[in-house]
Amino acid sequence: MGSHTPKNILIVGAAGFIASHVANKLVRSYPDYKMVVLDKLDYCSNMKNLIPSKPSPNFKFVKGDIGSADLVKYLLITESIDTIMHCATQTHVDNSFGSSFEFTKNIIYGTHVLLEAFKVNGQIRKFSQVSTDEKVPDMGSHTPKNILIVGAAGFIASHVANKLVRSYPDYKMVVLDKLDYCSNIKNLIPSKPSPNFKFGKGDIGSADLVNYLLITESIDTIMHCATQTHVDNSFGNSFEFTKNIIYGTHVLLEACKVNGQIRKFSQVSTDEVYGETNEDSNSARVVSKFCSTPNICS
Repeated sequence: MGSHTPKNILIVGAAGFIASHVANKLVRSYPDYKMVVLDKLDYCSNMKNLIPSKPSPNFKFVKGDIGSADLVKYLLITESIDTIMHCATQTHVDNSFGSSFEFTKNIIYGTHVLLEAFKVNGQIRKFSQVSTDEKVPDMGSHTPKNILIVGAAGFIASHVANKLVRSYPDYKMVVLDKLDYCSNIKNLIPSKPSPNFKFGKGDIGSADLVNYLLITESIDTIMHCATQTHVDNSFGNSFEFTKNIIYGTHVLLEACKVNGQIRKFSQVSTDEVYGETNEDSNSARVVSKFCSTPNICS
């Protein structure tokens, strides 16, 4: 997209502690840039944090939720936004232990609304997302016994599952897959005769099913390979991708928390992330918001 000099910046979540310092600094340092701040002012934000910016003519505050697609689209159009700084998040991660779905709704869905509006608007030249959190503690060494592999009938994951079943006969491999367009039970034929292999057809979006498997199969390890493939499909139906991937992942993680016996959770996915680049350029253009998130985590 080349170099970009912003003119009208939307900063979401800017009444929080960290983001308010950024917003105040930008308002003060760049008087020729219009700063539009959007914040719903919940427990982790305070309008007082933005008092230094209120008198400035290049500052505008709007109270609202990034989960409102109509509001976000309205601001992008009426304020001629060309740059977005996404600082909205739920803080105090310990709060998520009791209300994790609320965190997913506010953070993941809100981010998706912003990105969808970004795509539809077509005038946004720069999108930056910033968040902080506490690091997950080290669980120490772990030797798995009962492994749940979700999405294992896909092309890549089936090779992993077949290899594990063959190489580790003392490990029980429980495979869960809903067998949609991007998976095929035939990929798992090499594992079917093995006594340490078990297949179940089902969706990771079903919390009851996931919880049932974790308990009845005494699962201690999860390999999460379930995803929607063919990223070009997400251009026309991106919310369906978010529902299946993000919500499904959240169901798995919530089940892990409730179960309390999962020692290792690994998530793996691959996708086309960048479009064409010039041979002499190190820059790359993200082609889809769906695949701009980290693709491998463990």
